[in-house]
Amino acid sequence: MVNLDIYRKESGLNLLPVSLNTKGTSQMAIEELQEEELLKRLRKKGGNEAVLFHTVFCGTCQLTERMLEIVQAAGVGVPIHKININYAPVLRDAWRISSVPCLVLITDGQPVHVEYTMRSVDHLYALIKSLEPEIDEEVTNNG
Repeated sequence: MVNLDIYRKESGLNLLPVSLNTKGTSQMAIEELQEEELLKRLRKKGGNEAVLFHTVFCGTCQLTERMLEIVQAAGVGVPIHKININYAPVLRDAWRISSVPCLVLITDGQPVHVEYTMRSVDHLYALIKSLEPEIDEEVTNNG
């Protein structure tokens, strides 16, 4: 385990609180859901979430997952999950997912945006951040 606290103290940098294992990958993993679990969540029709459709041996999917881990560590208020497209035929066909990686943004149980181009961490952050509910300024000023 690499300890970043020493580097933080010496450099004065405010690094994201993500610990690294010996392979250099973060331990803040995106939760994997089975299709049935995701379908149950969607039936509740409450809130927003982001779902990454992937396959195990897809290199671009692995890169996208790392990018989403950074987005998650940055503190977006939207749950991020992943699902293996090979084991999600109902959602794949219903939402017409044609390739992976594919990031689906969901509001109230329905897909509102499908993204196949994972340009950058900033791009993914902005997409997912757009799902966060806006805080009414009047409520915060009065409260």
